[in-house]
Amino acid sequence: MKEIKITRNLVRDLIKVPHLKSEKRDMGTLIVIAGVGGMAGAGILSAFGALRSGAGVVNLVTKKDNFLPVNSFLPECICRDVDTYVDKLVEGRELMDAIAIGPGMGTDQSSKKILEKVLRNLDLPLVLDADGLNLVSKSKVLKKLVKDYPGAMVITPHEREAMRLLSIDSGKDEIKRSEVALSLSEEYNCVALLKGNGTLVTDGKTMYRNTTGNPGMATAGSGDVLTGVIGAFMARGIDALDAALLGAYLHGRSGDIAAKELGCFGLIARDIAGNMPFAIKEIVNE
Repeated sequence: MKEIKITRNLVRDLIKVPHLKSEKRDMGTLIVIAGVGGMAGAGILSAFGALRSGAGVVNLVTKKDNFLPVNSFLPECICRDVDTYVDKLVEGRELMDAIAIGPGMGTDQSSKKILEKVLRNLDLPLVLDADGLNLVSKSKVLKKLVKDYPGAMVITPHEREAMRLLSIDSGKDEIKRSEVALSLSEEYNCVALLKGNGTLVTDGKTMYRNTTGNPGMATAGSGDVLTGVIGAFMARGIDALDAALLGAYLHGRSGDIAAKELGCFGLIARDIAGNMPFAIKEIVNE
């Protein structure tokens, strides 16, 4: 399969400038289910990435214990209690446009039940990452639910997570990343974004390779930011493949902008999220 490079010219027309009468609901409402496993930072970074990518409303569904650190760092984010709010979601009592789930979620039975409930009862655009993927790799039930999910879906594994999702022995001879990405898309009937140097994005028909990013982005929380970025674009009504292409390019470009100012040593995930508006500005202003 021929690879297409993800460049500025490829993504520049995928995101539109808001019209003058835009309201926050017009910019998309994103539900982020994250930090449930005690890792509040993962939820914060996903929500931060989403807000800096233009989401109008971001609801972080997490444990009540996380509310104080979340709102101390990110007062623009709305905190929701995971123990009650997920039921409201699946019962259709809450307005939303897309879901991002997985970062810092944990892999215990409680988290598994939350993910299963979402996959069984909702059909909104969804981006699945991190512990969400780890839960899927361990459960035949969840694997089937992902394959049969009625809405658009983007999964964003790194290589180790991808191997687990495909039940590939990590000790085997090296497998081409493009083959792994394609297998993920075909196996799970979704858009697959395989993170790493030269991030790959595929819908099973076309393979794309990203051209932005730098080694400084190999830092804890970088992937959590990407989850929020893609979720924000899906909440804006951008289809799954285009949202993944935008996410890959702009996440990397934002990291490049941060590295130009800070260098690659010591670059942290919040620097990537914080520079997202500048990366977006480069393409919407052309």
